[in-house]
Amino acid sequence: MDEIIAEFLKEAEEMNGQLETALARLGETPGDPVAMEQAFRSVHTIKGASGFLGFTRLETLTTAGELLLGRLAEGRLELTPSRSAVLADLHDVLQDLVTRMQSDRAEPAGDDRDLLARLEVAAGQS
Repeated sequence: MDEIIAEFLKEAEEMNGQLETALARLGETPGDPVAMEQAFRSVHTIKGASGFLGFTRLETLTTAGELLLGRLAEGRLELTPSRSAVLADLHDVLQDLVTRMQSDRAEPAGDDRDLLARLEVAAGQS
């Protein structure tokens, strides 16, 4: 199982790097469909694998991020500065979690309620 987790963490780090690149491109060109799709796929990939491995904190965060990115990609929402900021914060939290998990192969505890609420508002759920 340790090998599976190590591979997941390697892939999650790669996907988070791709998310960072996509978000930077979207900062320059907010309507870039390729960058939007890359951001969505990156978060979706982390979500699926974290759910499979039982990393509920990662799964919860990426589910909220995926909802927002999906609505943006569909054109149901516009990428505003506040939505860009919350996506950047999601990236930072995901990076921190993955980095911390690399040392002990366990998901650290934490309180993500504020970020989850901001993602929910950004996705138009509140």
